Amino acid sequence: MKNAIKFLFPLLLAFVTSVTFATPRQLNSFTELLDALSGGESVRVVIHYGDCTLMLDGEEVEAPDAIGGMEIGNFEYFAPGFAGMEQGWLSFSSTSLVQMKDTVYNYVKFRVYDDGRVHIVARYLKPRNYKIVMNETFLTTINNGANDGAIRFFLP
Repeated sequence: MKNAIKFLFPLLLAFVTSVTFATPRQLNSFTELLDALSGGESVRVVIHYGDCTLMLDGEEVEAPDAIGGMEIGNFEYFAPGFAGMEQGWLSFSSTSLVQMKDTVYNYVKFRVYDDGRVHIVARYLKPRNYKIVMNETFLTTINNGANDGAIRFFLP
């Protein structure tokens, strides 16, 4: 019995340590992202908005120094050719109630194209009438560890 404990304790310690200190693995391409999601994996997204191109009313303006993150829940993938589009894309969104100056719904919609481009629409809406009080469009690419893309995807 004593020998079994001496043998099992290091294995248990190694397992607990690897689970406790596991670091997320970054997904570096559209293909890796789609494979993970379509395989049922949980994927987190982190966006560095300040490193994106921000478009307001068709003009580029300075992006805010902000970071956002969420777990991708529901998503849809559309293959090339769908709705006349040459490229395939992955779409997902999130809505949360946030307290700013006033309480607003924070709606963020993502479209990730199969070439790595990412289009993000962020809106604040008033809860009572859904009036849009902020409407921003961010453009970036998937960060693959070697480029300056402002969006990163991770497996836990």
